[in-house]
Amino acid sequence: MKQFTAKEVENMLTQGQSVNMIDVREVEEVDAGKIPGALHIPLGLLEFRMNELDKSKEYIMVCRSGARSGRAY
Repeated sequence: MKQFTAKEVENMLTQGQSVNMIDVREVEEVDAGKIPGALHIPLGLLEFRMNELDKSKEYIMVCRSGARSGRAY
C-alpha cells in the first residue's frame, strides 16, 4: 500500500494526472465537502459495491484521517 498526502493528491490533480479516487467517508462527511471526481462509497458498503470498480485500475482511497482508507485497502 502506498500512502499519499492530501497535498500530493492535489498536485497530481493540478498537473492533470488521471487519478481514480474512492471516498470511503460517511454521507454526512461527504456532504460537508467532497473531492471533485471522487467516487463515494462508504466503507461499510465497499465490499458490496466492489463490482463497480475496474480491476485493471489503481485507486486512491480517501477518508478524513487515513484509518478507514487503510481498512478499505
